[in-house]
Amino acid sequence: MNSSLYQEGLEEKVERLEKENEYLKSLLEKYQIEFDPLPFIHDEKITEVHVRFFYSMFRGRSDVYAKRSGKPNSKTGKAGYYPQCANFWKDGYCPRKQGMSISCQKCDNRQYLSMTGPVLMAHLKGEKEDGSDVIGIYPLLPDGRCNFLVFDFDDHEMLGNQWMVEVDGLRKMCQELHVPCLVERSRSGNGAHVWLFFKHPIQAVKARKFGTLLLTKGSESIELKSFASYDRMISAQDWLEKGKIGNLVALPLQGRALKTETALSWMNIGIHIRINGER
Repeated sequence: MNSSLYQEGLEEKVERLEKENEYLKSLLEKYQIEFDPLPFIHDEKITEVHVRFFYSMFRGRSDVYAKRSGKPNSKTGKAGYYPQCANFWKDGYCPRKQGMSISCQKCDNRQYLSMTGPVLMAHLKGEKEDGSDVIGIYPLLPDGRCNFLVFDFDDHEMLGNQWMVEVDGLRKMCQELHVPCLVERSRSGNGAHVWLFFKHPIQAVKARKFGTLLLTKGSESIELKSFASYDRMISAQDWLEKGKIGNLVALPLQGRALKTETALSWMNIGIHIRINGER
């Protein structure tokens, strides 16, 4: 089945159902019939099956992962993400406990923790109020390959809804070129990620070249002159230096984040998914 045509069919069906829903609501109001609106998200128990399927799509390095801090940075006011280390804050091992300012990637005592099912399960459930169960993954594998490519859009210039136009433009370009993509909105509500998935891991340099070609050439088909809110592609590197782990990307579909108002305000742009990362 052609995934692009399938997505078009779904969008047409959603649009038709939305119109029918509005018509039925108008009838209820006209005849003063009270009703309770159904919740947008239905509770469903997260199982290991969900976890396995989720990780089969959003798959990065398995030997290291990051978690979102439960406290915002005192300077930026935003919560950061930190690679999980078995020696974190241990006496005699962690330089940070001794007051030293050093990145984990430069620490000789680093001992990264591997991704596990329970870690992903906690992310999907989202039970911690401070968001410290939100997971960040490292897309660039040690051999220079990746399983997906992410386009990051941010409204740094405060352009209003222009970023929405550009994200929808990229989605339409992918649709016309028969390239399946997923769109997710940022926690701030002023940006989005557009995900492209590969059937098999490919070299990141090739994936990034394809992404650049898609942005520069594909925009001609939808008459979009520029992508002012486009920030970068993730993976942000073509290859890794020895000892490096590259840039991370926050995993979407985090349980608590899905229940926010921002998650529900996404309109008319492809598949409705919400990102848990911050800008």
